Amino acid sequence: MLHHRGFEIPYSEPITLIFECFAEWCGSLAAEEKIIAFAAVEDFELRLRVQPCNLTVFPVECDENAQRLLGCHLQGQCH
Repeated sequence: MLHHRGFEIPYSEPITLIFECFAEWCGSLAAEEKIIAFAAVEDFELRLRVQPCNLTVFPVECDENAQRLLGCHLQGQCH
């Protein structure tokens, strides 16, 4: 979970995963994969929509993803 001090790792609270499909392509996640994800609060519940192109899910092992997300959150440098 990202807050004003940075990441709270690991996040281990409940979250609803919604796997979406476009035609025959569906979103997926590996069972033990560590990710950075953009979840949303919908109806007072934390939900993550997993789509075929995974525009909301990124692997943690890529440090560039974590740095880009922190830069956006802390300094407004979102691109």
